[in-house]
Amino acid sequence: MKSPIAWLALFVALGGTTYAAVSLPRNSVGTKQLKTHAVTYAKLDPGVAIRLRGGAGPTGPAGPTGPAGAAGTAGQPGASAVIARKRLQWSTALAALNTEVFSKIRDVGTFTKQSGSSVIRVTVTDDTAVTSGYWCIQQVRIDGKDDAGSAGTDPGVDQTGTEAVIYDTGTAWIPWTVVAEFSGLAAGQHTVELWGVVSNSVAACSENAGGWNHSALVDELG
Repeated sequence: MKSPIAWLALFVALGGTTYAAVSLPRNSVGTKQLKTHAVTYAKLDPGVAIRLRGGAGPTGPAGPTGPAGAAGTAGQPGASAVIARKRLQWSTALAALNTEVFSKIRDVGTFTKQSGSSVIRVTVTDDTAVTSGYWCIQQVRIDGKDDAGSAGTDPGVDQTGTEAVIYDTGTAWIPWTVVAEFSGLAAGQHTVELWGVVSNSVAACSENAGGWNHSALVDELG
């Protein structure tokens, strides 16, 4: 009959593998016992993984410049710059106009144009009275020509759409403003003028009949 020690030895010999898998002695597994790649990052305890994670390394060199992007859409044209500005003023009353063709009422004043390629914008503020139930037209010209470049006097042809049209409404003086732009003028001195016409020669069209202070602002735009 075998002794208890012999039976124990036989049990350990036959079941040693099971014993080793279930109850390994402390510090019995080292580097030699681990297969390559047996321990992956996912198998590490979270606390160990945090301690193994290093700080950020130095910034690497800049990469090569990428290709140029597509051209953007063109922007809106900017506003024209004011190269020069002059204010012309008058306060005299003149005889009433009663012609049925465009005729000059007055010379407002002169200005000097700096550039041959610029545009001249004239803004006139004035007042006019007309009688007999008719109408009159007030037009701004430079050197005898309207803002379309015409020196014509036919009211049916030589209106450009920038005129002031004044009707007899029973009001003594009717204020008006005209803005006209002139291109193609040479550099040098030019004269701003007011021209007018009435619908019937029996009417009287009186520009600045009250003798008030009025002005024309001349802007040279580049």
